[in-house]
Amino acid sequence: MFWSALELLSNYLPEIGLTGVYAVAMLTFIALCSDRLRQKMKEQDVLDSDDQVGRRLGVFESMIDDLHGYGGSLQSIVLLLKSKVPLPSNVVREVLELLPKKHSILRMRVKEITVKGKGKPLKCFIEMEEPFNVDFYVKSKQARTWESSFEKELLTPFQASDGPLWRVRMLREEFDATEGWYSNTLLFTAHQLIADDSSLLKLCDDFLDFLNTKHNNNCSQSCDENISTIPLRPSLSELLKHHITLPQLDKLLLALKPIFTRLLYKIVGKPRNQFTAVIPPTSLRDPSTLKKTCILPRNLPKNAISQLAKKCKENKCTVHGAFIAATSIAMATMLQNGKLRIPMTIPLSFNVNARQECNPSITSDELGCLSLDCEFKMSVPVLQDMHEDFWKFAQKCTHQVRQAVAHGGHHSFLKRLHTLDIDFSRKFYKASKNKKTAGRLDSLFNISNLGRHTFGKEIDTKAYECSGVHFAGAGHNFGPVFGNNIVTVNGELSWSIVYYGNVVTQDVACQFADLVFKTLKVVT
Repeated sequence: MFWSALELLSNYLPEIGLTGVYAVAMLTFIALCSDRLRQKMKEQDVLDSDDQVGRRLGVFESMIDDLHGYGGSLQSIVLLLKSKVPLPSNVVREVLELLPKKHSILRMRVKEITVKGKGKPLKCFIEMEEPFNVDFYVKSKQARTWESSFEKELLTPFQASDGPLWRVRMLREEFDATEGWYSNTLLFTAHQLIADDSSLLKLCDDFLDFLNTKHNNNCSQSCDENISTIPLRPSLSELLKHHITLPQLDKLLLALKPIFTRLLYKIVGKPRNQFTAVIPPTSLRDPSTLKKTCILPRNLPKNAISQLAKKCKENKCTVHGAFIAATSIAMATMLQNGKLRIPMTIPLSFNVNARQECNPSITSDELGCLSLDCEFKMSVPVLQDMHEDFWKFAQKCTHQVRQAVAHGGHHSFLKRLHTLDIDFSRKFYKASKNKKTAGRLDSLFNISNLGRHTFGKEIDTKAYECSGVHFAGAGHNFGPVFGNNIVTVNGELSWSIVYYGNVVTQDVACQFADLVFKTLKVVT
């Protein structure tokens, strides 16, 4: 009741003036007190039945599942393999069936339970009736032409109530008679509820490890014997409770912020999306354009990565800082018709792996939705001297990223989610219906940099080797304009430029990608 009154009153703040501001503040305080009591009562009702049903989803996880119903919260990764021996599909299935034996979360489905006095149903993880069932089949498309199949995967949601919440598609094997190599492609797709970007990469690593072990031993039983099961962990909200629990005064200030922001927007007007205000969405020009998430796979060879890392060390910045600098410059250049003439502030976000912050801490071996986006704004300068000014900017990016993480910027959304009685999934859904922005949010691009990884243990023979990975999340309904998903596996850097067909054309996406890589090439 209080939040409804607060919402209604905030719509008329410009008309009722200072009295309204005081009223909003008082109602906010009362609402927070009321919410606290109501929340404790709800938690007690729910906890009584929690152990009898399954592991309850946290507030963040429930929102992720809600977003899945709106076409989001869907992650895919492509694993490219090369080998001197063929890869039979029945062997792939046998190896895939080992993964749920290691990761309990792969055996889960989502059950909804109606709770008296609670608007939305309670959601819980419960084990499937056939917990080791694997959704796998072979597609007729050839291994090297995987992009269209990848994009189709990000358009196909899961039936969360039935499970499984992950699936794998294998493309038709190809053989290069000249080189004597077999090429295979596997598409791993998961509900974000059980796997973030790091989890998908770990899934590929485990698969390749089991596959090579099976090939070398020629016996699946030895794999089973060595597998230790990773139990289902508490929700991210519970694991980060020590970071997101706020005192009452901070809750009050956090609750007042969106109210006064709305008041400001009513007076001066809400700012337009920086990108779509300059380059209108494709769907606005052609309403028949299909909404889909698309990918431009790019790679950096080992020598280029070594040179970049060397330059970063010389200029006292991180490789991640250099990536943010290059992408920010590319975005600012595009928004100024191809030439960066004046300084410009770019809103962006980057992905933060929260595993080490959890209590208890979560290892890198574990799957789950354990990453958060950190949003901030970067002021892009005009580069007079490309080399000198770029590295100064990269230093600044490195410093701001470290500051944002140190100050808990990636916890901000979780704090709002737990403090404010707002249906954020509904807000994202409403954003997806905005034709002028095509569902684009404030951040113009996102960077998910998973760092350096080595696939496979040090065994004598690796019959199957990774020749590349690319990953993306569904963002065609709501999200940034571009995604930049980066990972270095066995010394090879894979960079996935992610764009959305209803927002920009492939030509515009290629322009962005070319600007990023041109900048990195010039400064190294």
